[in-house]
Amino acid sequence: MKLRERKQVTVPQPVTKESKSTSSDTATSSVPAPEILVQAEQPKKTRAEYQREYRRRIKECAERDEIHREHERIRMRLIRRNRGEEKKAAERELGRIRAKRFRENHKNDVKKNAEKPQRATTRAEKNVLREKWQAAKRGQRAQMSKQKRRGVNEKRRQKYAEKLDVLRAQPSTSSDRPTSSTADWSASAKRKALSRSLRILPRNPERFAEVISRVVDTATPRKKSAMRGRVILSPRQKKRLDFLEKNSVKAVISEIKHSRAKRDLELRRLLHVATSIKNKLKKKTAHQELGLSWNFLKKPIAHHLQHTRKKRVDAFSTAKTRQVQEFYNRADIIREIPHGNKST
Repeated sequence: MKLRERKQVTVPQPVTKESKSTSSDTATSSVPAPEILVQAEQPKKTRAEYQREYRRRIKECAERDEIHREHERIRMRLIRRNRGEEKKAAERELGRIRAKRFRENHKNDVKKNAEKPQRATTRAEKNVLREKWQAAKRGQRAQMSKQKRRGVNEKRRQKYAEKLDVLRAQPSTSSDRPTSSTADWSASAKRKALSRSLRILPRNPERFAEVISRVVDTATPRKKSAMRGRVILSPRQKKRLDFLEKNSVKAVISEIKHSRAKRDLELRRLLHVATSIKNKLKKKTAHQELGLSWNFLKKPIAHHLQHTRKKRVDAFSTAKTRQVQEFYNRADIIREIPHGNKST
């Protein structure tokens, strides 16, 4: 705040006969004339200055500033909620005008920037921008209501379906068929290209695999589509191949080969029977590639279908087994306990 200034003002005394007679005496005396302090008038502050000073005092205290901001948010929310239709229409019209003015200014800025030489954006800068946009989009989705999110998803699905319809309606492109350059590529040219490539590739198997994998990963979409089916596999084919590798017949048979559990024995017999019934592989190939037992393959298929276990010579006969079961099921031999178990 401005300090009040004080100004010394000398008030002249009225001239009288007595003052004239004593003027000579006062001139010779050294007593100074009396001085009166008068306060200078200060200009009044405007409302804008009062508001500016009020906002400055609020911003000096962080806690007070946060409370003030929250109060203003609630106040503006109530104002927007209680406004009438005419007010809403007027605000929408002002919003359209502001958006139109912003677009015009943005176009002018783009034209000015296009004339200036642009610096190439590095890959790291692009990744930073991409992460920033992804975070902003996640925040936007988190603040959406369920109805808004449902509407956005429906629009995206509709747009994707329309794009698929357009792609399906288009005829097959010539990229699926061999081009003239591929058809004119002779066998000698292929051998020369292969020889030059192998000459510069590393001889170490690990490094060789690393270089080839990087070449496939960094290939363009057209090159990848040309390599699909020859060098690389589609995601569906790779998934099927991984499934077959993990669940191959040979791996399962080798795992349960030395197990004597009843479940493993039945599973091994089932695999042998299923493979032998197909009858499309030679016995030697089935033994080497699938790991099937050679003794099992030599037996006829009818023998495998008979699921009868060989009995011992001293085993009980069927009549004696039935007699033992009837004995232990008699009421005077077996008794029931409260929990449902039987005890003899």
